[in-house]
Order: sequence, then structure tokens, then C-alpha cells
Amino acid sequence: MAVIEVLINRRTLKNGVEVFVDYGQKDNVTATSLGYKNDDLRIMNFDTKTRKKFISTGAVLNFLEKNNWVLLGNSIVDKEGYFYYYFRRRAL
Repeated sequence: MAVIEVLINRRTLKNGVEVFVDYGQKDNVTATSLGYKNDDLRIMNFDTKTRKKFISTGAVLNFLEKNNWVLLGNSIVDKEGYFYYYFRRRAL
């Protein structure tokens, strides 16, 4: 079963949160220095091919739960404004 790490940064956007998903690529924090574009680490809207925007951490967590991901745990690095959440794909 697949496990993903979701990084939510609440400090950088005034009207929402930044979301990065580590699904096994090299490194989600220094992805641009490794040749990845930030959009490679984002949750994308399938129809419009644009980055999905979230207004809150709760919106991200609800979106993932609705899309068959189960929350395994979380880790908070409050000083930097980073919140890490770990999900496993729900068996169908």
C-alpha cells in the first residue's frame, strides 16, 4: 500500500495554505534544486490541469479523506509553520 507525506505550510499564503505531497520522489523540500517544478509536488485539478487551492488545513485533510486516503499520523513543526501528515491509501 502506498504512503504519502503531505506538508502543509500555513505561513506563506494570506488566503490559504500551501500543500506539497511527497509520494516517493527524491525530496519534497529541495525539489526545485533537484530539477522538479513546484507543480510536480502539488495536488492538481484533473480537469483544468491547474494547482488545487485550499483555504485551510482542514480542507486539505477532508479532500484526501474523500479521495480514499486514511490519516496515519501527523507531526507539527510549529516554529517554522510546517505541518506534516501521513496518509495510506484506503483498500477498496
